[in-house]
Amino acid sequence: ERKESLRSKVNTLRHLLSNESLQLFPDFLQRKAVLRKLGYIDEKETVSIKGRVACETNTCEELIVTELVFEGLLNELDPEEIVAVLSALVFQ
Repeated sequence: ERKESLRSKVNTLRHLLSNESLQLFPDFLQRKAVLRKLGYIDEKETVSIKGRVACETNTCEELIVTELVFEGLLNELDPEEIVAVLSALVFQ
């Protein structure tokens, strides 16, 4: 009986320490899926060049700035327009 009780406690502790018991784990998995879909990480969860650029971007909207750069949306703008777009993303 004591052996069964200990086994039950071990199983309970294993579950509590597992990823599935974490409340935010589903949110984490969804965020990871978005990063994979957008090309920031690959199927092996290695950070891509796009992901590295996002990591080095120091704004509150790292993904938006990175997408603007990699999609070439800033290429056709004048320098003043680029500054206006980027300042809108860092304004707090």
